[in-house]
Amino acid sequence: MKLPVAEPIEREPIELKPYGASQVRWPVALDEVLGVLDVQPATAARPGGSAAVLANLPSSHGGILGAQLVGQQVVLAERLHPGKRVQSLQTLFLRSGTWQEPLEAHVEQLAQGRSFASVSLTFRQGPELICKTQVLLTVDEPDPARTAVTAVPGPDPQDATPVAMPLLPWDTRLAAGGTWQAHDLWMRRKDVPDDPTLWRALVAYTCEPTTLPLLMADHGTVGGPDSVGRPHTALIVALTVTFFEDLDVRDWHVVRTEVPYAGGARVHGRGQVLDSGGRPSALFTTVGLFRPAAGD
Repeated sequence: MKLPVAEPIEREPIELKPYGASQVRWPVALDEVLGVLDVQPATAARPGGSAAVLANLPSSHGGILGAQLVGQQVVLAERLHPGKRVQSLQTLFLRSGTWQEPLEAHVEQLAQGRSFASVSLTFRQGPELICKTQVLLTVDEPDPARTAVTAVPGPDPQDATPVAMPLLPWDTRLAAGGTWQAHDLWMRRKDVPDDPTLWRALVAYTCEPTTLPLLMADHGTVGGPDSVGRPHTALIVALTVTFFEDLDVRDWHVVRTEVPYAGGARVHGRGQVLDSGGRPSALFTTVGLFRPAAGD
């Protein structure tokens, strides 16, 4: 099956204040993101069947966006397991592939029960393995006890600075005092369907690009103090996301990200997704690569 591929629209670099100009010239639109994430797998895509064929978002670097992949993984897993929601996913990004060709998603059922299910998702392009993911799904049960560490959500989003991030085409605001090592991004997506599966997919999508872009702006080729005009390679190689409860992404919430360690050309990030009252909805960790581009 050959899916149509939309041509990207080239635009001027987006200003990512106060970090400088983004190098991404093909920002995506919200309807594009929703269209690609809203996977409707055929019966044949179920475990043991043939692969599901998935479309891609355009990218300026030519590869497939990791944010897109994890969002599709959430939707695919939940649509194949009605009545269950994703508890956690662990993804390894193995090759970048090309956004100009469709993906094939292969599903392997690992376990299936009343309370939990687990699947392995393998995304391929022809003979190339693009990514591999383990997904744990759950059914919520009555609470014998409930507790959550409520964090201070930070300054009100109305007092935060609007920023344009090419891969996050919705209202995004940076809280004062943020750096590439620790920052709060307020966001909301007012024009999305009333669909908790898509909400979780958008949360997972957001967790992938929140660590490296700000580091690139500070240290890479966009005028940071250590850049000296050198091109760098930056990408996420592993991502884990754990969901606690539903978060209505149409309301304000904050993605709180920090980088506790960067060294050896690796960047280790972690973060929380909090509702407007500071209640945690998701946790995530990333392993990134950041090094001078080949031949530099």
